Amino acid sequence: MLKEAVDATKDLAAVNYRNWKRTYAMAQVSLTKRYSGSALGVAWAVIRPAIYITAYWFAVSIGLRGGSSISFGGAPYLIWLVPGNIAWFFMSDCLHGAGQSIRQNAQFVTKMRYPVATLPVSEVLSHFLVHVVMVCLTLVLLLASGFGLTLTALELPYYMLCGFVLSVVVSTLFSALTAISADLGHLIKSVLSLLFWVTPVLWSASKISLPFRYLILANPLAYVIGGYRDSLVFHNWITGSLNYTAYFWGLMAVLTLFASFVFQKLAPEFADVL
Repeated sequence: MLKEAVDATKDLAAVNYRNWKRTYAMAQVSLTKRYSGSALGVAWAVIRPAIYITAYWFAVSIGLRGGSSISFGGAPYLIWLVPGNIAWFFMSDCLHGAGQSIRQNAQFVTKMRYPVATLPVSEVLSHFLVHVVMVCLTLVLLLASGFGLTLTALELPYYMLCGFVLSVVVSTLFSALTAISADLGHLIKSVLSLLFWVTPVLWSASKISLPFRYLILANPLAYVIGGYRDSLVFHNWITGSLNYTAYFWGLMAVLTLFASFVFQKLAPEFADVL
């Protein structure tokens, strides 16, 4: 089984490498189609997260804390909140949207010969293009607020890569499963809603007692979110969390093998069930 998983991973990587131009073109099409028909168009990709972040800030700072100041590592709550939230929005949008990519593009599977393995990757890439803009706006916010940046911000591209890899791997798995059963798409949406509250997006894992903290941090989403905040808010270098980094990439290796194996096994059934 391990050899099959390794071979499947190689095959999927080769397909995506050979078709990278098509993947990028599909990402652009997906991005345009997602916001077509609206007056503001792609601007909604920025407006929606901004509205949510403002609502979260108001609910916690004003609603729960009565307007009393909240800070993490010397950073105001809003400054702490934004980097983690943009990481969450990117990955959750990928897992939900890219997880449905095969079922939503059934015509590519049933009516033509198309490298189906590129569909979840192109969907993740379309969200990543928006995410790059959100990261740039976050950097502007940090500078304009006077909080500033330090050299640890140079780590941010690494954590962006981590979020991209995690999104591609899990979306590949989810896209294969939802292609077989639409019910799994609804389940994934519900699980993502739960994950939002049990992932340290609005709250800090450092507030949790140790046994439960380890359980929270075992979630790979927490590694990426924490990395954004380490880079931009806490100014922590990655050398201080090498064990956590090794855990993340070890988990990614296992998930990649598993996702590739499942995708290759289910791929012959896609045309029959869609």
